[in-house]
Amino acid sequence: MAILDHGCNGTEIADIVFILDASESVKPDNFNKTLQFVNEMIDAFFIGPTNMQIAVLTFSTNVNNIFHLNNNTNKIAMKDAVNNSTYTNGYTYTNEAIKFAREFSFKPANGSRPNAAKIAIIVTDGNSTNQADTISEAEKLQNTNVIVFAIGVGNKIHQTELEAIASKPYNTFMFRVDDYSNLTTIIRTLATKICKGRHMTFSRRTTFSRRLTFSRRTTFSRRSLDTRAIYLENVA
Repeated sequence: MAILDHGCNGTEIADIVFILDASESVKPDNFNKTLQFVNEMIDAFFIGPTNMQIAVLTFSTNVNNIFHLNNNTNKIAMKDAVNNSTYTNGYTYTNEAIKFAREFSFKPANGSRPNAAKIAIIVTDGNSTNQADTISEAEKLQNTNVIVFAIGVGNKIHQTELEAIASKPYNTFMFRVDDYSNLTTIIRTLATKICKGRHMTFSRRTTFSRRLTFSRRTTFSRRSLDTRAIYLENVA
């Protein structure tokens, strides 16, 4: 898989956290397909402390942190850790996984960088066990200026919940695929949105105290933003 085919040129700085459903409805074979999807996404990026950093966690009844943003600095170690992830079975506590990402994954102690875009990618195939709390936790995460991509697999997804999990406009940040085998079909689009997105504004009122750089063509200078939307341009 050629990196440049997906839009990355080595200048992007982002902290990306994959949040993966490992509940009973997923089943082991489909969970392995999710891991394959993550590894192919890793191949789409330049990985390192001055480029893209990636963290992975899984969830069912409990949250299982696979590795933090600063645990792996090369693709081989990162993909080995992904492949060694365990399918845990259980309920679908999506809310706890999102909360864990907010409270731990996107923290400086675990590798989060002040000059990096913050991106969460959530993959799930069903309704969460606590829908109201999931929606609440998703809003809290978005309010910390984390861009949330929500990927729904199969026909048992609660559309309203998936829309609430995703950043807005949800038709930019939400994906639906028929089954886990089709996750690889969205890699190009997803990676391109991450790599080439520009003119982004974050949800609610946000003040930046310093200049942030996401890519060669994306800069944020001091200003206040009063919007609930996140927009990406030129991602085709």
